[in-house]
Amino acid sequence: MAWPVNSVGVYDTQRKIYRKNNNPWHKKGVPDIDMIFMGHVVRVEVKKPGGYCSKEQKEFLIDYKRHGGRCFVAKSLKELDEKLILENIGWVKGVF
Repeated sequence: MAWPVNSVGVYDTQRKIYRKNNNPWHKKGVPDIDMIFMGHVVRVEVKKPGGYCSKEQKEFLIDYKRHGGRCFVAKSLKELDEKLILENIGWVKGVF
């Protein structure tokens, strides 16, 4: 089971800008995808090839791992597959 995390600003068509989320409970840097597989919660930050994490994203990933969480950055479905195997979750190669 996996679902996207809605953490992007909302595009204002009249002002032609992205409005920031002003919710006081909103946390910057939260990964794009949360997933549960074989009883493990995994958070995935998705980047296009050549893309990189913001300061807030790096801090979140480091802090999440420090607390025992499983998370990583993936730039393709192949990389997602490989990293899930490296996380030793019992992933069946080629699921994605």
